[in-house]
Amino acid sequence: MEGSVFFCYTNRAKTVKIIQEKVLPHLEKSINIVYLEGRAFQTSHNLEFITHALNMKTVKEFPVLMKVINSEMKYVSLRDELYLAINKKIDFDSFLDNIKLKIESL
Repeated sequence: MEGSVFFCYTNRAKTVKIIQEKVLPHLEKSINIVYLEGRAFQTSHNLEFITHALNMKTVKEFPVLMKVINSEMKYVSLRDELYLAINKKIDFDSFLDNIKLKIESL
């Protein structure tokens, strides 16, 4: 579990299609995807663990990166950067590069 990285996103209408088409295909295969549809999670990872991780911290700004470091979950929101990309103030390549940088900084 140590070092595991999770990309969590919601079914918010403005972002879900963009994330699924422009972001998810470019994420490293080692990143675990968690899709939140309302209060229901869709993930191939341990559902109890994900539920606990998202309930330990009130995460309000999705999408969010989570990483297990020293047996603790660290979080960083990608919301602001995603909306900059959606509104064409930055390109998606920059957004994807930023994801890598944020993972490294966790």
